[in-house]
Amino acid sequence: MDGRADVRRTALGIDTTGKTLLFALGEELEVNELADAMAAAGAVDAAQLDINWSYTRFLFFGRPREGAPLQVTSTLIPKIKHTKRGYVQTPSTRDFFYVLRVEP
Repeated sequence: MDGRADVRRTALGIDTTGKTLLFALGEELEVNELADAMAAAGAVDAAQLDINWSYTRFLFFGRPREGAPLQVTSTLIPKIKHTKRGYVQTPSTRDFFYVLRVEP
């Protein structure tokens, strides 16, 4: 290694209009670099989310067909490891939050 921290970091931010949600994910990233990236992308408010390989996820939930249980239907980042019903079937010991999209 070249002395950089082997840490994957994620952040969520919002732009000046309050209508665009921004997500960042970086590997071997220091927190100040993550903050700079969010600002460069246009975030006026942002928060670092979880760090490390096992916990950096952005999952989309839905019902793949009528009557099916709520589950992960896709991921923002390809190949992110997850279980289909992990966050909705049993409580998580990790931080968890969700964002709902509201139709205008």
